[in-house]
Amino acid sequence: MAQDPRYFESPPANAEIGIKIVNVSKVYPKQRVLRNVSLEVYKGEITVLLGHNGAGKTTLMSIITGMTSATEGNVYVNGKDTLRQRDEVRQNLGLCPQHNLFFPDLSLREHIMFFTMLKRGTYSEARASSRALAGQLGLQHKLGAMCQQLSGGMQRRAQLACALAGGADVLILDEPTSGLDVETRRELERKK
Repeated sequence: MAQDPRYFESPPANAEIGIKIVNVSKVYPKQRVLRNVSLEVYKGEITVLLGHNGAGKTTLMSIITGMTSATEGNVYVNGKDTLRQRDEVRQNLGLCPQHNLFFPDLSLREHIMFFTMLKRGTYSEARASSRALAGQLGLQHKLGAMCQQLSGGMQRRAQLACALAGGADVLILDEPTSGLDVETRRELERKK
């Protein structure tokens, strides 16, 4: 079926698909959240999902990451099925959820190391990664602090560091700058 060029862009030349969503629907007992969603995101692209509250953006991101399953349809990340090859997908995926999720007894360093080693890497690589990511996000002086005790803005940065840990190829960021002041948002945008 040909797509109307008024509504669909042609894919970039020599582009590889990073995320492929095919006819995804999600139905909860009392509500259909997604209906027949299809989308291709090419490697190296930044794609933004826009919509009002309750439109299904977070649900779609949860399906992409394999945290929840679609009622119908399939999702592939780097050619791998997110349900059948979940572990392989997650090794190359970084998630910054809408709300901060931290282990109460782990420091920032330990969080970054945990997510690095969960995906790949040795202890020494994870330790080096924690220093590098903390430095990139302006958190180097907070590596020993418990994440729960950081300010709201620093917690968002810490959550981003966890998403970036392990050299993720694909980042899923659900409202990554929520709770940040304008100055901190601009600073993070400059660090891309």
